[in-house]
Amino acid sequence: MRQETVASATLRIAAASAWESCWPATRTAVSRSAGFSFEIALFTQIAASGLTINGYTGTTSFLGGIFSLDGIHPSNTGYAVVANKFIDTMNASMNTKIPDVALAPIAATDPLWPPNLVPHARPLIMPASAARQVETILRGQSNP
Repeated sequence: MRQETVASATLRIAAASAWESCWPATRTAVSRSAGFSFEIALFTQIAASGLTINGYTGTTSFLGGIFSLDGIHPSNTGYAVVANKFIDTMNASMNTKIPDVALAPIAATDPLWPPNLVPHARPLIMPASAARQVETILRGQSNP
């Protein structure tokens, strides 16, 4: 299990608390004003031009820093970028003055932000038994 950084845990807790405390007015206002399509627009923009934080331009590609290893969920930095987009949308549509999340400290401690990736001294090897189990799952076969 991956150990979560204090900064990412604090961000997640703060975002969840703020989001839940504003229910349902905030969710309604944000979804009406942006239609939740802003996430698609945001990631499309990052895919086209990247996002520079701490002197590195992150991308939406594999190990590009914006998405986690599954390619679906954002990394800690990616979640902070999405949080800022929510905050900006709320500030614009609801006349709030919520400050954006500081991206630099999040990226500095994000294990998936490319400058922080640590190469392994030796290649990682998957045991043959684990590989067979993965193959079984991917092929949709039941476990023997």
